[in-house]
Amino acid sequence: MADAFLHLPVADRREALSVAADQSGRPAHLLEKDVWVVWALATLYGSALGEHLVFKGGTSLSKAYQVIRRFSEDVDLTYDIRTIAPDLVGDDGEALPKTRSEEKRWSSEVRKRLPDWVVGTVQPILAEALAVESLAATIRVDGEKLFIDYEAATAGSGYVAPSVMLEFGARSTASRRVCATWFAMLPVWWKASSSRRPGRA
Repeated sequence: MADAFLHLPVADRREALSVAADQSGRPAHLLEKDVWVVWALATLYGSALGEHLVFKGGTSLSKAYQVIRRFSEDVDLTYDIRTIAPDLVGDDGEALPKTRSEEKRWSSEVRKRLPDWVVGTVQPILAEALAVESLAATIRVDGEKLFIDYEAATAGSGYVAPSVMLEFGARSTASRRVCATWFAMLPVWWKASSSRRPGRA
């Protein structure tokens, strides 16, 4: 859904967001941000990274399980530590530190390596997807955080920037996870908007 919506002309996106905002009582600029969150997740999980990527935190409860309903200011993601720091993991593949001091050493080492991994591995995937889909957005990286700054179709508030932040960690092996589908909050209202327009079913 995110791809289809983002490829609409700006005027159509603006109209759909306006209808969605009226029917949901939620600000249009937050609905738009929500779509970009789903686009980012779909892009990463559809790439080679997806197999070892874990979506966690409060945003996952909203997007994947709908346990809570909230808008996403940021996205927390964890990647398999065995890929980012294979030298820290034993020959048996055990990715859990054995002592408190080892845990601290691992955490320190992972924090050092994450920025290079984000720039060298994650950024190219998202940048290529933006280019291929001709989407109006840019990427910037700050340490283990990656930001997707998009051109908003609607005017927002000064408190919520048109930007999605992805924050990465590497403490999981991704061996215990549940596959789920994430949802944007826009689809129902977008369909309602489309059905109102002349010549559309």
